[in-house]
Amino acid sequence: YMIRRSDRAKRATIKVDQNRNVRVISPRHVPATEISALMDQKANWIYSHTIASKRSLPPERRYQDGEVFPFMGGTITIRIVREDETFWRFCGDELIISVPGDFIEYHTKSAVRQAVSLFFKSQLYVFSIPYFEHYANQLQMPVPAIKIRDQKTKWGSCTPKNIILNLRLCMAPKNIIEYVIAHEIAHKVNPDHSPAFWQTVEQLMPDYRERREYLKEHGHEWVL
Repeated sequence: YMIRRSDRAKRATIKVDQNRNVRVISPRHVPATEISALMDQKANWIYSHTIASKRSLPPERRYQDGEVFPFMGGTITIRIVREDETFWRFCGDELIISVPGDFIEYHTKSAVRQAVSLFFKSQLYVFSIPYFEHYANQLQMPVPAIKIRDQKTKWGSCTPKNIILNLRLCMAPKNIIEYVIAHEIAHKVNPDHSPAFWQTVEQLMPDYRERREYLKEHGHEWVL
């Protein structure tokens, strides 16, 4: 485990991240012997949280033929074919991606990843438009411009000119995508996370708490 000394810490605390790294955040005055005793005392807790973190690790994407991705509450299967040009088409529950036959493995993986990203981006954009129109109408405001981007940490963000959605939302169930849309468009009324903001979200979506909790619990699973 690693120890990080902090002037702000009032007592020693233990944290386990998703990569099963154990960290102790401690005031500067706490001796190493006391931290070691704390680790012994919390050994069972650390073990259980390490196992839980292992189970919650996101899947590793290989971008190979037959790989399955979550998609709007269901799944899609990647099918790779060798042709002269790179393109993709969606057929049933399969995303068929064509790559040149002379591509080496690295270039094939890169082309497949790009195709998956473009597919998700287009599908999320088309799916989200009616919801933006619906919620904008409820709040009596113009429909905002919509941008879809691959963001590392945020599921959505709101700027004065547009609303940005994370393309990885395409891997979430549809009702979770709808929650993020309602959340972001509510920021057009209240730019912060004040009680007034959450009242606006609840006005648009009375069951938003359940959807927000689902997003917190499962969002780490939707990786590209």
